[in-house]
Formats: sequence, structure tokens, C-alpha cells
Amino acid sequence: MEPLTARKIIDIHHEVVEEFRGVEGILAEATLDYLVFKADRISDPFKKAALALCCIVEEWIEHRVVRSEIC
Repeated sequence: MEPLTARKIIDIHHEVVEEFRGVEGILAEATLDYLVFKADRISDPFKKAALALCCIVEEWIEHRVVRSEIC
């Protein structure tokens, strides 16, 4: 299996947006780098998936809260 990288995640996101529509871009590439760093240390694929989902949701919530406070 090909190793997961932040670049690979961005490429997959771009492909999904092209095929199914959605919002292009990412909130913070550093978050992806952190996610990959943490995921590389977990062997169980279910725990890796849980970590990924948790990181994505936390970043989304944080972004929504900051954005709503500005508006």
C-alpha cells in the first residue's frame, strides 16, 4: 500500500470535488501534516480512520466557530 501523505490527501480531495462538486481548497495544510504524522504511528486501520475523522471534524468545528464570531 502507498504511504499516506498530506499531498495525497489534497489530491484525493481535488478529485472528489471535481467528480461530485464541493468546496475546493483546504483549511490548513499543517492539520493534514499533523494527521499523517499521528496516523503513521497507528497500525489498526479502524483507529486510523477514527483519528482522521476526529481531526477533520475538530478543524471544521473550530473554523465554523471562528467564522461565526467574525460575522
